[in-house]
Amino acid sequence: MRDATANAHRELDAQLSSFDLTVLSGYCRFLQASAGALLPLEAALVQAGVVKMFPDWLERARGAAIAADLAQLGSAAQSTVSVPPLTRSGMLGTLYVLEAPVSAQSFC
Repeated sequence: MRDATANAHRELDAQLSSFDLTVLSGYCRFLQASAGALLPLEAALVQAGVVKMFPDWLERARGAAIAADLAQLGSAAQSTVSVPPLTRSGMLGTLYVLEAPVSAQSFC
């Protein structure tokens, strides 16, 4: 799987590293890009019943914190991707990508 997704990961890393996090506008754009993907993924997890499998999910979800940070900056979080309904396997895969430590992802 790592080899199959390597190009996509390099492209995403390049896009995210292009944001200048030392200036407020760059940080805001980084948060907007993060929220654009994270919010629909978290919503799809909730719709798929992630709370039944992981009762503490709502405490671990980060979308609300990102939306609050954007609101503090005078911006709003917007979903930019469409996520189809998740199967159980899709839910577990999504959780792995969102929550697995970087070191664990490096070895898979």
